[in-house]
Amino acid sequence: MRIIKWLRASIVRQCFVVLAVIGLLAVLAAAPALILTERSTGSGGAINVSGSMRMQSYKLALAVADPFSSFEQRRETMTALDEFGVKLMSPGLLNGVPHDSGNPAYIQYVALKDRFEKGVRPLAEASIDSLEARRRFTEQIPSFVEDVDRFVQTLENGLNERLALLQKILTLILFGAMGVSFVMLLVMQRSIFRPLLAIGSAADAVRKGDFSVRAKVPAPDEIGRLATSFNFMVD
Repeated sequence: MRIIKWLRASIVRQCFVVLAVIGLLAVLAAAPALILTERSTGSGGAINVSGSMRMQSYKLALAVADPFSSFEQRRETMTALDEFGVKLMSPGLLNGVPHDSGNPAYIQYVALKDRFEKGVRPLAEASIDSLEARRRFTEQIPSFVEDVDRFVQTLENGLNERLALLQKILTLILFGAMGVSFVMLLVMQRSIFRPLLAIGSAADAVRKGDFSVRAKVPAPDEIGRLATSFNFMVD
């Protein structure tokens, strides 16, 4: 009750409270928007890198399947392996992968990295001098590419979920700000516009010689004190 009386005693306080609420809503909207935007940017970069990993895996398969000289094959294979390893550990990819051990994207990344380092890379290196290793590598590379595809899809799904959440938050904050603004307009109409129009009408009547009019005192605020002073003046 004291807070209500404190607010009713001043229009300036009422407007200040409403503006403070609007400012708070703006801050609440900006904070998650900045966080989600930053994460979405990182996810976008990770999707680009992981997508290039998919193409790099095809390049690696072609290098291993190269039937030409051992020197040329060794150079192409090692180059493809090094490029894939660089992309797998690149900051652009790591920044977009959640660090939560229970996150599907993190689990798939760890599995992909482990499979590349313990399975794909050793087989690719061995395939330079071994036809059997080349055959085994050729059999495994399609499923490895599928793992990369699933990893890319998981990153895309995470990005889409964050963008959808950001849209919901911004929509909620927008409607909240509109509601508070509407309340502010109602307060201004009730506390400022109508009382001022009434005082203006009373002043016009006094100007015409009618000293019986009195301005209505709406509330104990600035407009109310103005109406009280006007009535005292007329008396």
